[in-house]
Amino acid sequence: MICIECGIKMVEKSGKSPNNMDYTYYECGKCRREDVEMKQLDLMIKKSDYLKKKAVKPIKKIKLDFSKLNK
Repeated sequence: MICIECGIKMVEKSGKSPNNMDYTYYECGKCRREDVEMKQLDLMIKKSDYLKKKAVKPIKKIKLDFSKLNK
């Protein structure tokens, strides 16, 4: 990938999103501009939406009384 500001080749790097998903991005060595490919960005958005929909809801705490079992 070529930097649109400097016109030099960008270096591929990897990182983690706040949702703890791995991704790769490109960084310019001169101006430090960072870019992500649109296909990968779209995939990350879809994964994030899927995880939000499938989020596990906490189970309600059940209070158990074992005192009646011993009698």
